[in-house]
Amino acid sequence: MKLFLAALFASFAQGTTVIPHTSVIPFPEEPAVTNVQIAAARFKPYMNVIQNAYPGCAVFPAVDAAGDVSGGLKLGGATNGDCATAPYGGQVYVRSTQYLDRWAIMYSWFWPKDQEEFGAGHRYDWESAVVFINSVNVTSADQYIIEVAASAHGKYRTYNPPNPDIFDGLHPHIKYYTDGILDHSLDTYDNPPLGESPVLPIIHWDQLTAAAQSTLQNFDFGSANVPMKDANFLNNLALAYA
Repeated sequence: MKLFLAALFASFAQGTTVIPHTSVIPFPEEPAVTNVQIAAARFKPYMNVIQNAYPGCAVFPAVDAAGDVSGGLKLGGATNGDCATAPYGGQVYVRSTQYLDRWAIMYSWFWPKDQEEFGAGHRYDWESAVVFINSVNVTSADQYIIEVAASAHGKYRTYNPPNPDIFDGLHPHIKYYTDGILDHSLDTYDNPPLGESPVLPIIHWDQLTAAAQSTLQNFDFGSANVPMKDANFLNNLALAYA
């Protein structure tokens, strides 16, 4: 409660309204029209929240169209306590750019808390995966993945080339997991189920409302860092590039 109130008071100073994590409504996915949008949908990773002895929260939306932000969850109880399902569904945030010799597509996910076996962790979690392809300006038949990178404890696990076993068609499977000692992180997943479940709608950075962008740029998520905001985006691509 103290951490929630601290976040609430901080949000007032920033002009942002904090709402319960179960009240945030995700952005609907818009039809992919541009080359950038088509590539992001074509190579979208499938997120797998591993349901082992220490399951993580489901993916939740972080912010709504009004710029209201999730209050997250305090630590305590089960590792996925009060967050096993997202009542309105989750969200995947996408931001893309040319990076050196490749086209970089960053996919980011949000969780209300990150708690490991012994109760340590923090309110809020952000993780991201980067899919590097050869080009966004060629036909789909000529596009291919060069590398897949998954965020883990402030760095990225990089796979160039990626293991063919992680793919469902063109979609790399990513897992969100903990080994019980460290808090949750991402990695590629070479023993995945087929398909995406639940389906997480894409929202591109430039499709967000100005209010939502402002919240993601400025709100203090504590120990969790928004991967695709201006202050972090290019630095994270540098960490992911291999």
